[in-house]
Amino acid sequence: DPGFANYATSGPPSVDTQANNPFWLSQDLRVFTLTPGVNASPIDGAVTLSVPDNTSYHTAQAYTYITQLLEHLNSTYSNPGGTDPFTLFPDQTNALSADSSVTPTQPNPANLGGPPFVNYNFAVARVRLTDATGATTPKPVKVFFRLFAAETSDTDYQPALTYPSNFTGGLPESPLPGVSDVTLPFFATGNYESSPVNSDYSAASINNQPITVASGNTVWAYYGCYLNIYGKDNTIGGKQIQKLLPSTHSCVVAQIAYDDAPIPTSGQVVGPENSDKLAQRNLQITFSDNPGPAEAHRVPQTFDLRRGPAAGADSEAELVQRPDELMIDWGSVPAGSVATIYWPAVLAQDVLNVADALYSTHQLSAADPHTLKVVVPNGRTFVPVPSGTGENIAGLFTVDLPSGVKAGENFVVSVRRITTQRGKAPPPPPPPPPQIQTPIAGAASPRAEQGPQLINYDWRQVVGTFAVRIPVTTAKVMRPVEENTLAIMKWRLQEMDPSNRWYPVLQRYIGLIEGRVRGVGGSPGQIPPSEWGIWGEPRPTHPGHGPGRPPEPRPVRHQRRWDEQTGKIEGLVFDRFGDFEGLLLRCVDGEERFFASREEEIETLARFAWEERVRVSVVTEGDDRDEVARLVLRRRPPEHDF
Repeated sequence: DPGFANYATSGPPSVDTQANNPFWLSQDLRVFTLTPGVNASPIDGAVTLSVPDNTSYHTAQAYTYITQLLEHLNSTYSNPGGTDPFTLFPDQTNALSADSSVTPTQPNPANLGGPPFVNYNFAVARVRLTDATGATTPKPVKVFFRLFAAETSDTDYQPALTYPSNFTGGLPESPLPGVSDVTLPFFATGNYESSPVNSDYSAASINNQPITVASGNTVWAYYGCYLNIYGKDNTIGGKQIQKLLPSTHSCVVAQIAYDDAPIPTSGQVVGPENSDKLAQRNLQITFSDNPGPAEAHRVPQTFDLRRGPAAGADSEAELVQRPDELMIDWGSVPAGSVATIYWPAVLAQDVLNVADALYSTHQLSAADPHTLKVVVPNGRTFVPVPSGTGENIAGLFTVDLPSGVKAGENFVVSVRRITTQRGKAPPPPPPPPPQIQTPIAGAASPRAEQGPQLINYDWRQVVGTFAVRIPVTTAKVMRPVEENTLAIMKWRLQEMDPSNRWYPVLQRYIGLIEGRVRGVGGSPGQIPPSEWGIWGEPRPTHPGHGPGRPPEPRPVRHQRRWDEQTGKIEGLVFDRFGDFEGLLLRCVDGEERFFASREEEIETLARFAWEERVRVSVVTEGDDRDEVARLVLRRRPPEHDF
């Protein structure tokens, strides 16, 4: 049967390193960002995303690109003994690449005041088939691609909730959106609502084809999709895709739909961690500042959660009565750090009551009526999943790192959902043949001595996982990322119905992002809502494509207000860790003022001006009157003139 290489399944050691990777970063599913203005042919230069311009979206060309790329991969990289093409894909570990949903554009480095370059996102899945040389699958192999709207630990196969499909004869034919849009389907040939049943699966297509083992006994086949997140032409239920995303990063899952080996829907829980028919790719990336204020060390992430079964008393023989739990593995996050879980639809005290009954001790408390507080231990924290029926629970998971973290450090927090899997007792053995035995007077019956035996056939199992990677960096790196995220999330909130379950979560989430922007020297109040972020709306470089027509002026995001103080630097200021914190300026009017900065380049210039007694001007922006926005070196003192 065709399948993916999953975490528990190792393929040929020379080409498959999946056994060394977590299943939520499947080796057989990759997501990448392509920016034609930077590199239109990033994968071995063989296929080019040819577009009329680099500053507006071209849906038809994007679909042409992914189909041509898949044809190239299938014709060039089908042999597992050759080059692994995924090693040629663009970087997928950066916050501005991979599965980010808040990077529609990026500034043109050659024209920062002009239209920004647009980004295109794609996903590619590799399917493996082992059979005799020349063998072909009797039926076509289909692969469905779904984007989970928010990070979630509920990636198990739920065909009535997160994995719905059009069915023919009880077998899935094409993917549908999940209930309440918790998952969104994407394709290689067109948008969901632009073609009936989508041409990906209505006939032989790049995502619906038999697989043949051309040589040897194993073959790689490639399937994929264009993640058309930003294009206004891609809608679900008439709503633009970006309006349906309450998160910055999402989880992509590829599903093999092969009629001769359907995914089971009864018995054991099936998910990417234990099925070769599902592959998952996700890793939320959120920066922390170093050292910076506490607001810049607060790392938030929205996440979705399916309600659990009703909780009950745990007993050795009745694991089924134990509630589902979130198992949070803190990795190397310093013990004593504080984390919170905000569930506006859940009372924190209800969760604590279950935790008190379930655990002899725990690290949970209530920060407010709807927020759980967790003191990070050395190891793991368990949180009971709220029970009930109805729509999923919208949540906000936040980690506060201590001030001692250093740039270059990385912390990974993984959140797993654990449930009880019902087992079946084996059939009883046949009764022993009758034996004639004379009982010994006064002896007890052997059966009476043994008493009743309770055997538990249930076990606990991981349903799914999401992970948050927290790279510690500097304000210079964080500020444009956070400002861009803030603009887009503000826009998504204003487009959202206040009755939406995500509305209060986004309100709090945006408040935390505003704090992060402040903490790295920005002015959140001056950043208006924008679906395109801070770089402006993408548009053709030459509107109307008329020859020689100049670009229209970009709309001004906000009018900057500058303040300038001139004098000589009297001293350099360092914090308790020896890191540069700012400078002391003796102004021309005799006043001494402190200006803050964490930038190494500012420290270098300030040290030169201090040592050489160079006259300087410190420029600040907007309301940040004490933060260095620019440092202007004016001139040396007269004795250095020549």
